[in-house]
Amino acid sequence: MLSFVVTSQNLFILNLLSFLVVKTKVYYDGSCRLCSAAITKYTRKQNFQSIDISKSTFNANKEGLKQTALMKKIHLRLPSGKIVTGVEALIVLWKNTPGYAGLGLIISLPVIKQLAQAGYWAVARMRHF
Repeated sequence: MLSFVVTSQNLFILNLLSFLVVKTKVYYDGSCRLCSAAITKYTRKQNFQSIDISKSTFNANKEGLKQTALMKKIHLRLPSGKIVTGVEALIVLWKNTPGYAGLGLIISLPVIKQLAQAGYWAVARMRHF
């Protein structure tokens, strides 16, 4: 009989496998150079489906989302269907991208996360300047 002991390492591996089986969708503003560069870097290291919401062919309604909300902050649709946005979305991306897991853990610490959220909003509002 096989037994499986749940450890944090096993959960991390199972989480990575779920990203490979059903792709996480990353909705990002491709007209933002910073956004495009970051998403390109992450998708090279991990199997995310990146969706440029600035393209004229993109239809937010078909995705069950609102274009105005998408343009304000990054969105992820996890394999479970759950939507995660903003800094929370970045933390999920980092924790599941080789070489960035440590950053995801650090940014998820309460005080650091609050600072990251303030910084995210500032950058998100000024990203086209």
